[in-house]
Amino acid sequence: MWGSCYKEGRLNFNFHLIKAPNTVIYSFVIHELCNMIQPNHFKFFWDGVAKFDTSFKIRKKWLETNGKLLIR
Repeated sequence: MWGSCYKEGRLNFNFHLIKAPNTVIYSFVIHELCNMIQPNHFKFFWDGVAKFDTSFKIRKKWLETNGKLLIR
């Protein structure tokens, strides 16, 4: 798990995420902030993410492909 969002507004991030490229980190922060508005990952959520990060699919794929390398 790379991060989480809590109802009271607290965001948590996996320490290893700091090793990712800045664009991936920014995208992930946007993802978690959007979770504060929409807690599920339905269409409304992804529309919100896309509003602030038009390339989120590329960054999401990068994290899926390279995420295990960050844990070392």
